[in-house]
Amino acid sequence: MKINHLKLALLGCGILLMVSCKKDESDNDTLIAKDFALGENASEDLQSIADQAQIGDLNDFKSGNDLLAGNCATITRDTLSNPKTMTIDFGPTNCLGNDGRLRRGVINVTYTGKYRDPGTVITITTQDYYVNNNKIIGTRVITNQGPNSFGQMVFNVTVNCQIEKANGAGTATHNATKTRTWIEGFDTPQWNDDAYLVEGTVNGNSAAGVSFTATTLTPLRRQIGCKWFTEGKVEMNKTGKPIRTIDFGNGTCDNQATVTINGNVYNITLP
Repeated sequence: MKINHLKLALLGCGILLMVSCKKDESDNDTLIAKDFALGENASEDLQSIADQAQIGDLNDFKSGNDLLAGNCATITRDTLSNPKTMTIDFGPTNCLGNDGRLRRGVINVTYTGKYRDPGTVITITTQDYYVNNNKIIGTRVITNQGPNSFGQMVFNVTVNCQIEKANGAGTATHNATKTRTWIEGFDTPQWNDDAYLVEGTVNGNSAAGVSFTATTLTPLRRQIGCKWFTEGKVEMNKTGKPIRTIDFGNGTCDNQATVTINGNVYNITLP
């Protein structure tokens, strides 16, 4: 029986190419980094909205217009309860905020004291709450630890969050323990010049069901006037896969970051 060596060679090359492509897709997958960033943004976004809405007994934080939510939310406060409560209701249909994000649903906030007071505990929970049609389910607890040696206010933060991604794209989980240090804007009346450094550890699962852990290499800079982290690096680990390093940039407010895998650098667009 004759063997067509050309066909055999082409078949062999095709098989090798398929194997190579599958390997590249597996090793170079950046979706887990995007799901990590989605969880971080969702959690930080909750606090940004709550911070802006806090007046009355929390007027020591910042007062003024709610520039992030625009006219989308109705804010209700109960300053007589203990702890005090606040409800931020975006309504049952999507509303476009000033930051370009669609929101609907409710954010509930409880607080035991003033934002700047050491020992104050602020708890943020969600109720049928969506951002850009991603359902955010979870709790964020912020505890004021008082000033550090530089006089900067430090907050401990714990996060337990699930994100049901839009269009049935799966559910990501995001559980974090970190510190949030208020480094800029402490003494100004406006809120949107405030900046924080965020660092700590995260564990969770991507929407594809891949578990990961993440540790801050250099603190992530969160400028309240920007939708994304503008600086900082995170190292991500998942079993049996190369380490991924996410770099959020050099201070520019944009939705671009890079992921380094096995020495190769990939650009990603942040959610």
